[in-house]
Amino acid sequence: MAILKMQMVNIIGILSDFDKVVAEHIIDKDIHIENSLTMLEDTDKVYAFDDDNKNDELRRQIFSLIQISNININENKECCMLSMEQIGEEIRRIEKRIQPFAIEKVEINKKMVNDKSILRQIEPIIGIDIDLTKLFEFEFIQFRFGKMPKTNYQNLQIYLDDMEAFFISTKIDNDYVWGIYFVAEVFKEKIDSVFQSLNFERVSIPWDVYGTPIEAFEGISGRYERLKNRMVEIDQQVKATLIEGKSLLISMYNKMCDIKRSNEVKKNSSHTRETFCISGWMQEETVNHLELSLEKQPNLLFISETPENVNKVSPPTKMKNNFFVRPFELFIKMYGLPGYKEFDPTIVLAITYAIMFGAMFGDLGQGFILTVGGFLFAKYKKSQLGAVIGTLGLSAMFFGGVIYGSVFGVEDKIIHGLISPMHEINSVLIYAIIIGVIVLSIVMIINIVKGIKNKDMQRAIFGQNGIAGVVLYWSIILVGLQLIINGGKVPLWIIIVCIILPIVLIILQQPLTHLLQRRKDWIPQNTGMFIVESFFELFEILLSYFTNTLSFLRIGAFALTHVGMMSVVFTLANMIGNSGSWVVYILGNVLVIVLEGFIAGIQVLRLEFYEVFSRFYAGDGKEFKPLKNIEIND
Repeated sequence: MAILKMQMVNIIGILSDFDKVVAEHIIDKDIHIENSLTMLEDTDKVYAFDDDNKNDELRRQIFSLIQISNININENKECCMLSMEQIGEEIRRIEKRIQPFAIEKVEINKKMVNDKSILRQIEPIIGIDIDLTKLFEFEFIQFRFGKMPKTNYQNLQIYLDDMEAFFISTKIDNDYVWGIYFVAEVFKEKIDSVFQSLNFERVSIPWDVYGTPIEAFEGISGRYERLKNRMVEIDQQVKATLIEGKSLLISMYNKMCDIKRSNEVKKNSSHTRETFCISGWMQEETVNHLELSLEKQPNLLFISETPENVNKVSPPTKMKNNFFVRPFELFIKMYGLPGYKEFDPTIVLAITYAIMFGAMFGDLGQGFILTVGGFLFAKYKKSQLGAVIGTLGLSAMFFGGVIYGSVFGVEDKIIHGLISPMHEINSVLIYAIIIGVIVLSIVMIINIVKGIKNKDMQRAIFGQNGIAGVVLYWSIILVGLQLIINGGKVPLWIIIVCIILPIVLIILQQPLTHLLQRRKDWIPQNTGMFIVESFFELFEILLSYFTNTLSFLRIGAFALTHVGMMSVVFTLANMIGNSGSWVVYILGNVLVIVLEGFIAGIQVLRLEFYEVFSRFYAGDGKEFKPLKNIEIND
């Protein structure tokens, strides 16, 4: 539950040794490469390496073959000993072997597209028992197949008696009437104009369709399925062909990954006419391993520095959390990684997210479904989201079993809870506000600790989320409760010390901070403008205390929504009665789990991002991307 310590490493050597140093000592290391040019004060006679893209096409070809074959690239870490020319020849040989399959797939795909189009055209006239080939043999009668809007079809019924044509409807959907009209050759232009005015859209029937529409449809459907099955067979044959040379293909992939990593190092390194410089961030415990490795290479200078001594660039962030907290890093990355010197909020998010979700979705039975489903999804799909869902399910089980006494929507009958949301609405809403006050107070304290750690006195003491802000926030709450509950007077000294004084400190936070820093210009130059701006900022601060706290009412609101949704399920089940009630009850629970689980998850995330993180967290860090993890598709 921390951000791992980093060190900047710089490797300087003779330019002619660059490729060897990178290949033997760098590309397999847990190092985040940094652009060395950005850290130099004087870049005169220092150059960037030319970007090498000559192997990009070969990398794409190998990656494509790996995807097609679905080979597990982790089966073999052996690097290929072939030269780039030999790899190119090998890839061309492989592609030549599978080329006939690719050509056949293109032809089959064309036929499938054509058959699918014909099926769409025939489907609306399946109900007609007419041999389509005979329609094309008419000499003096013309037919037109198509569709028209339903409203226009009603108008057509009025005119048909006076028209030299008749219309057969074959299909009616929500918007259109499909059908065929027949007209004598001599009247076709007139009748076509009438139908065109009724927005009749013609659809052509392929001339090579034989038999009745149903016979044609079944025949073409069968052909389409055979083509689809052949496509599957071709894919299997291609995979079998590629798997024959699996070891070689994986080793070539590994080599191209190494080349990709080498290029990544090259494009971020710098050089003079005689020397090169490679820079990057490493974890403290891995720096010594690299230094020992480089001792085998002559004519190298290795320099490691702490982040405090590096001014140009900030270290990347690599978080270290336990198995419970780690899945919630998913949400941290959505908001933004913590900066290197910032507090890792993952544990705060994990605990508060689980508590607030459980309070919204408290149900022992439904929580059990979430727990089992989430952890199974995490196990078999290696999904962080699955682990999050499983953890949230545990919280829902706790709140449902202990607090609400709810099992699949049944309250206080199977088990008894401390609160019944159905009968104690006010209590549920009050507890939601209490949760909000506690959560906001905790994150304000975290902000104070963060300010002290970073020697930021404005943040720690005078800010709206600093010591002055905490005193003001709690004083407003306690004074408000005193007036509401007891209706008594509050001593004047409490108002002055606990409310007015913190307000003054918050308003004057910037000049007071400058004064503590012994800056000569601590007094604002434009005092009038400063007072006006401070007034509006104070209004915004007080409003944020109020609105941020009230935002947590949604916890109670969604706990009540859960009860309401299950009440609807029970009502519908009772209306149906008998065995059908169980079907409604089961489907209703599934709907509530999916719908409310999704909504509650989003609402808690909104509270985290807008009410919690905004008080102490910046999220402006950059991710630690180790060179050894870069692959050719990155």
